[in-house]
Amino acid sequence: MSKLSPTQELIALSGEWLFLIFGIIAGISTLLLLMEISGFMPKRMSNFFAERRTRQTIDTLNSLGFDTDSIKRANYYGKSGFIPNSLDEKIIQGDLDSHKVEGEFWIGENDQQKFPYYIDLMGSLAIEGRALRYAQIMVQFIRRQTENRMLRNFEYDFVACSKMSSPLLAYEISKILNKPLLLYSPEKKFKSPNDALKADFDTGVESISGKRVIIVDDSTTGGRKVMDVVKAIRKHNGEISDCFVIFEPIGKNASDKLLTEEVTLHSIVKTHLEGGKK
Repeated sequence: MSKLSPTQELIALSGEWLFLIFGIIAGISTLLLLMEISGFMPKRMSNFFAERRTRQTIDTLNSLGFDTDSIKRANYYGKSGFIPNSLDEKIIQGDLDSHKVEGEFWIGENDQQKFPYYIDLMGSLAIEGRALRYAQIMVQFIRRQTENRMLRNFEYDFVACSKMSSPLLAYEISKILNKPLLLYSPEKKFKSPNDALKADFDTGVESISGKRVIIVDDSTTGGRKVMDVVKAIRKHNGEISDCFVIFEPIGKNASDKLLTEEVTLHSIVKTHLEGGKK
């Protein structure tokens, strides 16, 4: 038998190593597959592989022309259960008219404006069943804005509201959406060295860092209370880009003010179209 040259020996040795490496990879793959099928794979590892397979499937569907983003947006509220289709702006406007209080009203903390009427929706939400009804309307609106691609981030983790605004409405919305509620307290409840989240919010969680939040309210005129919530969310490293209200009084440009902080105001109806007087 002729002796192999050094080059031939190196090639043969490389082939053996490659065969061994492929054998090891195949063995590990088989082991991981068996662990996943039998349920012995650690949850974090199982989630990692599941997410990779999902991304590959989505990429394949997109390459075939399917709009997976629209499907995802449409299905995002599936776990919210059945919600009556009550998003009719004319009906909502008529209902708001029933809560009008006629007179002269100065609205706003700093830059006050005079309006010929005041809509006391916040007060009516204390009537049994009213907060739930408007929460269902709001969720329909959020769903529509999501499907129409009006939200900067349609996936979110928390629902927030100021305690000085409409906490009853926010509570019902958080229940329908199955998202934890953050109730902002304008006055700190306590002081702590690490500036705890619960000093600023009534909530059952310890952190919102890196989490997405939406703000809900019955209305906003000048945007001051909403801005306070926005600042508190960002102070605790949460992400906020969208605020939803039932009605938006025209006159104090709350929408423009919020846009300067990269927050979009979404309102179902606009009121006080005649504007206010300073």
